[in-house]
Amino acid sequence: MSENFAKWKTALLSGEYAQTQDALRDSKGFCCLGVACDVFMKETGRGHWKEYGSGTITFVLDGGEYEGEPPEEVMQYFGFDRAVPLVKYRNHDVAVTYLNDGGTLPYSAGAGTARKHTFDKLAGKLEKSLTGK
Repeated sequence: MSENFAKWKTALLSGEYAQTQDALRDSKGFCCLGVACDVFMKETGRGHWKEYGSGTITFVLDGGEYEGEPPEEVMQYFGFDRAVPLVKYRNHDVAVTYLNDGGTLPYSAGAGTARKHTFDKLAGKLEKSLTGK
C-alpha cells in the first residue's frame, strides 16, 4: 500500500468526514472520492473547492471543475489508473461510486441493487482493489 493511499484510507476512517452521495462534496459532506480530492489538496497544495449559491460544490484543479468524479490525476496520486476505481462487489468489478451511493447496478455488474457502504467498508474494498489482497 502506498503512503499516499494510506493517507486517504486514514482520512476515510477518521470520522472527520460526513458521508454524502451523488457528488464529490455537498453541504452534507463528502463521498469517498471527494475525501480523496480533499486529501490530495491538503497534501499537494493543488486544487480547491468552489461553492456555488445553488449548493453545488466542485473541486477545481488546473482550470477544470469536477462535481461527480475526481480528476484522473487525483486518483493516480493514490495509485489508481482511472478517475473512478473499480472494486469487487458480488464477484463483479463495479465503480466504487455505486457502493458509496447505493442504488441500481448496471447489467455488466450483475444488475440488482447495491446497498450504501460506509467509509470503513469502502476503505477496505479500495485497499483490496489496489493491492489485490
